[in-house]
Amino acid sequence: MTTEYKICNASDYQIRARSLLAKPLYEYLSSGTDDEQTLAENTSAFKYWYLRPRVLRPVGSVSTATMLFGQKLSLPVFISVERTC
Repeated sequence: MTTEYKICNASDYQIRARSLLAKPLYEYLSSGTDDEQTLAENTSAFKYWYLRPRVLRPVGSVSTATMLFGQKLSLPVFISVERTC
């Protein structure tokens, strides 16, 4: 049985990730360091961005590919590891 998830904003991605990821991994990725100032600023900044559904649009030629440092990336999504003190 498949379940459809309605993703309308960045918070919806976090809710979905919580249900998919192992608890330690989710907690690591969703937290910040020290006083979590950057996490709070990022959360605040994402409140200005909206995902607008594009209904009745042709999607046969849509591509997420981009060029980065001379390399073509088919899906430019990155997660970086940060060392905490």
